[in-house]
Amino acid sequence: MQTVVAHQAEIWSMDVDPVGELIFTGSTDGELKAWSVDSDALEEGVKTNESGELTKIINPVGSLPLTLNHRVSQISFHPFEPYLAVQSHERSVEIFNIRTEEEIKKKRARKKQRQREKQRKKQEKGKETAMDEEMDVPAEDENDNIGLTDLFSSYLTVRGSSKIRSFDFVNAGVTKSGIQILLALNSNALEICNVPRKPQTKSDEPPEVNRTYSLDLPGHRTDIRTLSLSSTDELLASGSNGSVKIWNMRTTACIRTLDCEYAICSTFLPGDRHLIVTCSADKNVKIWGLDFGDCHKSIFAHEESIMQVAFEKDSHYFWTVGKDKWVKYWDGDRFENIQKLDGHHGEIWALAVSNFGKFVVTGSHDKSIRVWEKLEDQLFLEEERERELEELYERGVVDSMNRSNHIPNQEGPGDESGPTEAESTTVNKQTADTLMAGEKIMEALEIADADMKVMQEYENIVAKVPPAEADKVPLPTRHAILTAYDLDGPAYVLKVVQAIQSTALHDALLVLPFSKVVSLMTYLNEWAIKDLNTPLISRILFFLLRTHHHQIVSNRTMRGVLVDLRTHLRDALKRQKDEISYNLAALQYVRQQHEANRIAHFYEQEDMDEAKVRARLAEGGKKRKRISVKA
Repeated sequence: MQTVVAHQAEIWSMDVDPVGELIFTGSTDGELKAWSVDSDALEEGVKTNESGELTKIINPVGSLPLTLNHRVSQISFHPFEPYLAVQSHERSVEIFNIRTEEEIKKKRARKKQRQREKQRKKQEKGKETAMDEEMDVPAEDENDNIGLTDLFSSYLTVRGSSKIRSFDFVNAGVTKSGIQILLALNSNALEICNVPRKPQTKSDEPPEVNRTYSLDLPGHRTDIRTLSLSSTDELLASGSNGSVKIWNMRTTACIRTLDCEYAICSTFLPGDRHLIVTCSADKNVKIWGLDFGDCHKSIFAHEESIMQVAFEKDSHYFWTVGKDKWVKYWDGDRFENIQKLDGHHGEIWALAVSNFGKFVVTGSHDKSIRVWEKLEDQLFLEEERERELEELYERGVVDSMNRSNHIPNQEGPGDESGPTEAESTTVNKQTADTLMAGEKIMEALEIADADMKVMQEYENIVAKVPPAEADKVPLPTRHAILTAYDLDGPAYVLKVVQAIQSTALHDALLVLPFSKVVSLMTYLNEWAIKDLNTPLISRILFFLLRTHHHQIVSNRTMRGVLVDLRTHLRDALKRQKDEISYNLAALQYVRQQHEANRIAHFYEQEDMDEAKVRARLAEGGKKRKRISVKA
């Protein structure tokens, strides 16, 4: 029906008075505005007046000044008492008194009386003329409009013992002495304050807000993130940010409070040995004693926040999962890690252990549920530690390769200090996969080089013997992989290179030593002669030339290979260019034939003879005239 742009900042609160005549809105800049509601226009609906404008239902009245200009988070009218409460500060609520018309008239009468007495005193001092011009205030008519500041006056400020989340008036707490207001604090506590009524005369004592009731149980002050029951259901452990509390389920009393970091999950040890284990966002697993509230052991378990911990039934072995995507198995007696399981691609959020300890189920942020089955095979901790050390070593090698920020094997002109940093380089990242891909290429090059050497020796022997005895020379024994694939050396190297992902090819080529680069350049020439995957040949060649430019230019043996490779690669590119040009010409011819058939079919449907068709085509072929229009 009507949209009103009320504030320049965001509106956070709004309330309507019990009569339905005023609307108060509060914004983030601490401004409190009032709006009047036209009840007649609201009943009639949206209509146009004599001037053709829509009738307004909500009209601005004015702004009400506040003691503190902070964000107005809540506005509330008392249901049947003349009070308005506004929260514009975290720890206080301002109470406004709503005056009646009789009180407003009395206030104006007192104001007029004070003005007359002030004028009379000035006149008695002999300053009648001058002071009349300056101090004479026109008398207000009783029928003047009542302003917002006349109707609402700041009365008292209610302050809470902590930050106030919300408040409300207590309807049942209205007495002759005053009203009551309920405060909900961020410390998980409730307070009821008594607001006395405004005194009738100035001789009465100034009013004060009294805290009547306070509900403050020994509970948590932040969000509860974990709950755990003992096996006998007699004790409950609850954890939050900063504390873990132990509760008696029969008496609902807090037995013990343990200080900790942000607790996320917890569980009791089997057998109720008065121990509890917690894991938190500080990446540690802690074992606590309930007798004295001390920490028995703190274990740095994961590299990220630990999301859950669970014990196996009838044992002191427990499992942990975290945001680092690892599932870990621990010995609760020796406080050491038994095994690490890796398989999830996202953060692990949930964990469940079977009652018989035969399998573990985990749920991850990657939207997968994995079941880990316990096998009967023996597990040796020394082998697990060696495997972890190998992983750390490989990770360190990869990090050291990624840490370099220069073009490999490139030196600045006249600089003998070594390689220089590049202003711009290609995006690359060495990983374990790229290292493995580089090793595969080197292994394939070694197999192909050995096969070529064997075949060269065989050809030399055949060339020395007479032609009649050439067939009697036994064939050399080739590598088992080449025999299995029925490929020669260059074809096998091409097969291995094509199997590497396109995104990891450059990183894999960086791993190759220069001796293997020379061998690879030889096989590039063989591929170019046979016209095998010319785009891949060009890509590898340009990358190797850009990376090993100085070594290739200074090596004399590479000049002949480069000359042959240039000739053969140009021939291969020319053949592909001719083939692409031929195919493009064929496609253009097919398109022209298709358009001609479509146009002829269109004119045939209109029953046009050849002369009309030619005339229509001639009209369509005429150029359009261009004219320039000047303003």
